[in-house]
Amino acid sequence: MTPSVIRPLSGRNPEFYEMSCPKCGWKETLELDPCEMDVISLSGEPDRGPRSVTRLPKKCPECGAKLQKKKLPITVFN
Repeated sequence: MTPSVIRPLSGRNPEFYEMSCPKCGWKETLELDPCEMDVISLSGEPDRGPRSVTRLPKKCPECGAKLQKKKLPITVFN
């Protein structure tokens, strides 16, 4: 995911998590409980943002092992 500036449009801040599997190495960045926002890429390229989910997965979609999660810090501008 490229560095981005997040500007929420709905009044609450989004939460992003990096999910990873210690067994097979699978990784994905997810947005939990998506809110309406503008995402501006700092690299100048279009930023599609992470996949939005209402619940974080517990098992790896590749091998079925238990996933590790890490909450990502974000910069929010109102």
